[in-house]
Amino acid sequence: MNRVTTGLKGLDEALGGGYPKGSIISTAGGTGSGKSTFSLQFLHNGITKSDENGLYISFEEDKDKVYQFMAAYGWNFKKLEKDGKFLFMEYLPHEVDRFLSQELMIHDKIDDMKIQRVVLDTITSFTVMYENELRKRQEVVKLLTKLKKWGCTIMLTADSRPDSFGTPHARFDIEPLSDGVIYLYNIRKGEQRFRALEVIKMRGTKYNERLFPMRFTNNGIRIYPNEHLF
Repeated sequence: MNRVTTGLKGLDEALGGGYPKGSIISTAGGTGSGKSTFSLQFLHNGITKSDENGLYISFEEDKDKVYQFMAAYGWNFKKLEKDGKFLFMEYLPHEVDRFLSQELMIHDKIDDMKIQRVVLDTITSFTVMYENELRKRQEVVKLLTKLKKWGCTIMLTADSRPDSFGTPHARFDIEPLSDGVIYLYNIRKGEQRFRALEVIKMRGTKYNERLFPMRFTNNGIRIYPNEHLF
């Protein structure tokens, strides 16, 4: 199977070499769990380590702010954009119709720039203009069907809805439609918070079924496969 490396030491090993190429990966977590950083690190690693150009579609974050925040990790997305290796597309939540109407244009951009990795952040904001849960689910199904035709490895971020055990399930039933599902945890224990990553699903590959301790470093997110969370 062709693989797409995540660039995260420990995670690639846990996945047998990385994500299956051309898959759709959903990443769910609560506020402050690191969803945006995790997805942008996937794009940055793809460009700088695997020569795979990237596209970031944002329904939340302002481009200048994203570039500023990511520069703290030493990631110069502004230069990557100037070099034609990275594309940032920005839509406000109420501009979902504009995004959908530009699907062919986006597909042309992907072909022209030879983009192989795409992030859509967040699927939650994508659905904000739809009035009820059924309509939200219907539109997400349509979106994922279209995304599969792009021929890229795609990461979707989603705000989570924790169950009684604190597990951060993604909303709008995107998990059954995704090829892979990753949960990001931000757990409070006493006066401390602990971050963790868990692979819940990954079609076509074996994976390590445990929580990996995760930390933010000067170089981005790092996981620690040989450590225990508590």
